[in-house]
Amino acid sequence: MVRLQYSKDLLFFPDYRQDNDLWIALQDYQNADWANLIQLWKFYNLHIIHVIHSVDVTKLDNYWCDFEGTKVTLKEMIEGYLDHLHLHMKEIHELAESTIQ
Repeated sequence: MVRLQYSKDLLFFPDYRQDNDLWIALQDYQNADWANLIQLWKFYNLHIIHVIHSVDVTKLDNYWCDFEGTKVTLKEMIEGYLDHLHLHMKEIHELAESTIQ
């Protein structure tokens, strides 16, 4: 979100999906302190919300290209992030419910 507000160069981001499990494994979440992870997630997302509120609206049409070459505007990135956040919240809620039962 930040780079799309100032970069003059076309931005490309790789497809992380094929390495998603590796990213998770290398970060060793299963051996991390759960309370610290929750706090990190909470405050990181609060910061992202702060950044979203601070975005220069004249830059919302700036775009980057995903791994397939599809143009994604800053506006679409923000909306997609919020959808992605809701997906994770749903997964966390479902996981919490399954451990309670």
